[in-house]
Amino acid sequence: MCFGKSLETKRRFVLLTVCLTYIASAIGYLTFNSTSVPSKEYFHTDDDNKILYFTDVGLYINLVFSYLGCWFAYKYFRLSVITCALFTAVAAWIRYFAGASYIMALLCQALIGLMSTTLFGFANIVPDRWFATSERFALSVFSNYVGWALGALIPCVFIQNNADNMPKNTLFQAYILTVPFIFAIFIKEKPRVPPSYSALVKQTDEKGFFEEMKILLKSPQFVGGSLCFGMVLGLSNSIPTTNSIYMAHLKLSDLEQGYITLGYVVTGLIPGLLGAWWIDRRGLKDCDFLLRCLLTISLVSLIALGIVFTYLEDPSMFLILACNCLLGIGLIGFMPFACSSIRESNFPIQEAVSMNGMNMLAQILSIGASHLSTAKFVGKGGFGVLAALMLPCWIYSIVCSFIGLNSKNKRLMNKIKNSEKKLKDQN
Repeated sequence: MCFGKSLETKRRFVLLTVCLTYIASAIGYLTFNSTSVPSKEYFHTDDDNKILYFTDVGLYINLVFSYLGCWFAYKYFRLSVITCALFTAVAAWIRYFAGASYIMALLCQALIGLMSTTLFGFANIVPDRWFATSERFALSVFSNYVGWALGALIPCVFIQNNADNMPKNTLFQAYILTVPFIFAIFIKEKPRVPPSYSALVKQTDEKGFFEEMKILLKSPQFVGGSLCFGMVLGLSNSIPTTNSIYMAHLKLSDLEQGYITLGYVVTGLIPGLLGAWWIDRRGLKDCDFLLRCLLTISLVSLIALGIVFTYLEDPSMFLILACNCLLGIGLIGFMPFACSSIRESNFPIQEAVSMNGMNMLAQILSIGASHLSTAKFVGKGGFGVLAALMLPCWIYSIVCSFIGLNSKNKRLMNKIKNSEKKLKDQN
């Protein structure tokens, strides 16, 4: 068996299909929240919380069913991709035909959220099951952020501050969300030959779910890292919705607001992809400084946005955009380091178990951060609240150096590379 030499030729088609599924789910997830004012008018409500529920319902469902979704993705990969793509498309079409029915729209958002429970499993499965170590920088999880960008921009382009244009938006999205299902029909379950040593080990892992969870909960690195990483990812998830609500009362068009969210995502994807490439080439060695820089940028950007929205009556689009671009660099750029640290520090425990623990914490913290930052008693200081939530993570990174203190990571990665090298030499 020669790892990395006999790679499945359809692996890039599998990656494309999963990426499209991610994008479709993220677009569906953000449909109404990126244009909060027209959405409130369309559904005949003036309650910000009702609009928040469109994204929160997905977070609640992921909190309860994410482990089941990841298990289903690992056990029945092809079927789970088809199911996710199909019912996401079905929800989009029902949402269009139901029109201004708030209950039906909320139920469709719940269905999209339920289908998204498999996505975190896909993010682990696709790189590890289909790609060699040298190709891992093409992590499908970044498609979620591309979906965020499109999900924030598409409604703004179609609606243009006019609630009467909402049906055009939901119809166009229904067409987009149908495309991944067509691709999903043609993907395969798994490659003939595992592309790496870690993929082989995980295929033969005999530990049960509860045994692996027991091991994780006894690990101080896992608990501390998950709390820190979960907070950062939770804040990252809450930014588009918090932005939309705070910008709704400014003299900005929906399209300008969409460009701001687009800037947050696009600028974050650049360091995120570079970070994933760095990890694939060098592992987590010597990345403590990078992590401190990213979290510092995030904290400073949140404080700056808090000052902008609190003390400036009518801040310019470019000022808000600049702050969001810096915030994207910090928060989204941090993500590959968080996921890699959790995954590698607990090898060979299945990634769906270890990383989804962090994901569940992110869901809880994202719900709390979104509602707390937009609560009436907070006034205009919502981003200041997010900065206060970020502060413990920043302190943890500076004082504990959470990647550097875990020397176990480095020993494990060396062990994996040495074992893989021996297997290659033997064959």
